[in-house]
Formats: sequence, structure tokens, C-alpha cells
Amino acid sequence: MVHELLDYAIDYGRNLKSDLTEVRYEDMVMHTLTLENGSFRDAVLTRQRGVAITAYTGSSAGFSYTSLLTKQDIKSACRRAWRMSVMSRSTGGHNGRIRSMRPIVAKGVRPPVKEHPKSRTIDEKKDILMEVYRAAREEGERISSLVVRYAEVYGTKTVVNSEGTDVTWEPLVVDLQCTVVSKGMGGDLVDGSDGAGGTFGFERFRKDEYSPETIGKNSASWAKEKLRSRPAPAGEFRCVCEHLLSGVLAHESFGHLTEGDFILSNSSPLTGRLGEHLGSEHATIIDEGCMDPKRYNVYWMPFDDQGVRCGKTTLLENGVLKGYLHTRVTSSLLAVMPTGNARSISFYFPVIPRMTNTYFKPGDMGDDEIIRELKTGIYAIRTQGGQVNTDGTFMFKAARGYWVEKGEIKYPLRDVILMGDILTLLKRIEGATKKVQMESGYFGGCGKVNQSPLPVGDGGPEVLISGVRFGGEVR
Repeated sequence: MVHELLDYAIDYGRNLKSDLTEVRYEDMVMHTLTLENGSFRDAVLTRQRGVAITAYTGSSAGFSYTSLLTKQDIKSACRRAWRMSVMSRSTGGHNGRIRSMRPIVAKGVRPPVKEHPKSRTIDEKKDILMEVYRAAREEGERISSLVVRYAEVYGTKTVVNSEGTDVTWEPLVVDLQCTVVSKGMGGDLVDGSDGAGGTFGFERFRKDEYSPETIGKNSASWAKEKLRSRPAPAGEFRCVCEHLLSGVLAHESFGHLTEGDFILSNSSPLTGRLGEHLGSEHATIIDEGCMDPKRYNVYWMPFDDQGVRCGKTTLLENGVLKGYLHTRVTSSLLAVMPTGNARSISFYFPVIPRMTNTYFKPGDMGDDEIIRELKTGIYAIRTQGGQVNTDGTFMFKAARGYWVEKGEIKYPLRDVILMGDILTLLKRIEGATKKVQMESGYFGGCGKVNQSPLPVGDGGPEVLISGVRFGGEVR
């Protein structure tokens, strides 16, 4: 029944003389649970189902959607999208035509998981949250607040177009997070958090490093550790950015600057700079949609939301700018191939260039070796948010940090704030570890043009950088 409606939309688009018609169907389930201080506060289950239609006149796009799955509503959405594309073209939209592509046909592509969350009862999911809670309670000290959150998003996406593309796949993301807040003797509050998120089944929670017990203990122990931490110093120091923090730097400070719409609008400092040396020989940044979810906690994407197969795009290679991230429109306007980065958070929104899983390429150093090589400086771990600007400047607060002297971790730090600009930082990268860790999930995600939260994956190796600027107490 649904596919008949999608075919009807394609046929109607042809009748309207649309140069290209794309139709995207989504049927997604979202389930979240929150356990706060031992009591379940929220249990939300929602389902979103609808059709998004994009019509192209030349390379000018018009977009519409409907959650009503009838031929009349599909017809109305097609006509709205087509009219918008014609109006966009006539009022100064993009010249030229969208480049044609060989159609892709793939049906029923499923994530490689053993124990899909939809096969588990709500009581089983609550038990996992309680395991996290009990482990954190046992490990913690002076706990003021303890929140455990769980989310799962899964369903079906289908993309068809008038060129003959017809792909269907089943997105999945699972996320389990714990945050512990402890109160110091002077009344100051500190926190610790841990979790696991990505495209995986419940079998992942039986691995020691991702077990509910480990997540709870880590969250509480890191909060407890901060009770005896020292303020981070201010100034410029050598730094090791841990796996997930290096991924955030790659994503937020650099990856967004490579997105095709920013390149076309000349609002990125990377516009027109392909082939330039922007970083050291140790700086390679990659965006990859279809990483192996059995090895990494990533968001698995076999196709983007235009039905383009997701691949591996090298953005920066040994310091040289190699590529940008594209939809079919931005790639056509720049006369390159699309990269599989057309994404939207739901059928309510048009596609725009977005990242998938973004990471620094690993190096050849061991985890212990990189700390020894740091000698004296700061070991910064994860992030608790921050601010980035379109010129590449940034400010991030690390979730945890440690002062290192003579290659040994000496004591924990609090309020570790990194700042600077990414193009300077890339030139100062001295090396990276062999080991790669990735993280994805539902909570947080990526935001752009009011489309948030979009599941993405960040991570990579630990990265050694000279001369990182930190805010904090002046020594």
C-alpha cells in the first residue's frame, strides 16, 4: 500500500514535468525512559510516519511533506513541492541542472545486530536502568543527583526517485547514559557521566566496558574524583585530547566547515581551498557513513536521505584539504560526485549537507606512549558542550581532565576549557594513537538549521597537540 503511494507520487511528478522527483517515506518509533534519583519520571513512546517530497526544476528544489497517507494528500504535497521549485528557479535560484545518477535498488537492508531493542520488554529496559542506578549509588560519594536515561529509535526509511532509485533500510540507534552530581564540603557541585550509544543491540550491554554496572560505577567514581580535583590552569599547554574529545573537535570545529551549503554560500573559511596545506602531516579527518557497528559505537547509515549510498569521504589528508560533504544539489553545483551526506532529522524537513561519523585517522602511538610523550601538560577527556563559530574558532569544556608531569598523570582537574581556532590547532598535531573509539547516540546529537538532534558519530584516536590554549586559573 505504501509503495503504491510512493509510485503514485513519482508518476504525478512526471506529469508536472519536474526534472527530478524524490520521495522519502519514514516510519520511526522513539522510546525514552528516565530514572531520576531512584524513581522513573518519564516513559515516552512515540511514532512518526509520513512522506517527504522534493521536486527539482533545474537544480532548484521545492519541498513539501504530509503525514496523511492518501493519494489526494500525496498529490497536494507533490504540487506544493513543484510550485516551490519553479518559484525558486524564477526568483534567482540555482542555475544548471541536478546531475543524473545511476539508480540504486536495495530492499530490506537491516543493521547487523543480534538483540534488537524492539524484542525487549519495557520491564527489561527498566531493569537495565536500575542496574546502572544501583552501581552508581554503591560507588558514589555525597551524591546530590543521579539520573539515568535510555533511548531507542528504530523503524524504516524508503527513498524512491524518478530515475529509478528504490532503497529501503532500517535505521537504529540505542543510547544509555548516566550522570551523577556530587556535592563538595563547601557546597560546590561536580559531576561525572558515562554511557554507550550507537547502532547496536542489547548484546552490547553484556560487554564489560559497556555493561550497566560499568556505566554506573564510572559515572559515580568520576564525580567522586572531582571532589578532590584542582582548578585547571590557564595558559597554553601541550595536550592529549582523548578519543571522544578529538572526535568533537573534528566534527564541530572542522567538519561543519566542509559542508557543501557553507562552501557554496562562501560562509566557510575552507571555500576554494582544496589542495591547500591546512594542518600537520599527522592530521587526517574522515567522514564515513557505513562504519562497522560491530567494532565501533557509530550511527550506521547504508544510505543517505536521497538514497545515495554512504561511503568514506576524506576531508583532510596529512594536513591537505581534500574534499567537502555534499547532497546531490551541492555536488551538482560544484561539479563533483555526491558523498552520501544528504540528511534530515525527519520527513518534516528537507535534506541538507550533514556529517555522519567523523573522526581523526589513527596514528602509530600506544595509549601509554602518548601520555609519556606529552611529558608535561593536560590530558582532556570528552566534552560537556561549548561553542563553535563559522570561522573555525571554538571553546569546549572537557568532561574531565588531568595534570600530567614527566609523562605521568598526577591529579584530576576541574573546569578544563579548551579554546582557539581549528586551523591553528590542526598545524600543531604531533601524533595520534593506534586505538580508535567512537560514540553516537540519541541524546545530544548534532544541530544545524533548526534540525536537531541528528544522530551522528564522533571519535577517533587520542591526539597529541602542542600549544593548546586553556581557560582557568592563572598560574
